[in-house]
Amino acid sequence: MAKGARPTKYASPEHAAMVAENARHALAFLKDRPPNTRCVTSRGTVLQSLGVTTEDDYDQDKNNDDLILDACINLAMHKEEIRGNMRVVYRDLVLLTEDRNLKLKAHMTDIPVNKLSDFIHWAYSTSNIA
Repeated sequence: MAKGARPTKYASPEHAAMVAENARHALAFLKDRPPNTRCVTSRGTVLQSLGVTTEDDYDQDKNNDDLILDACINLAMHKEEIRGNMRVVYRDLVLLTEDRNLKLKAHMTDIPVNKLSDFIHWAYSTSNIA
């Protein structure tokens, strides 16, 4: 490795380029998001704009997945009931990710998960309903 070169966490330059392109698409969506979509910090603070993008970390031992999940748990309305032998959980938010580990953690904490592409289709189709 060349002096001063940083090791990459991606398997190939193509994968790194795909991640960068997906990040650009996600940021473009957030910038022009539908009115029924909110952005929040890891502490659960709802942002009115994307001008503020960081907060001081309150727990250095947590990884990014845990911080994302903490924000979801802090924001989520939690209501549950028992119907027969089944527990029914109601939430008023959806975590958007295609990360398998984060999906698993979310399911373990009763946070609903959806793919970004499915959510974008839903968000734009319902935002036009009067």
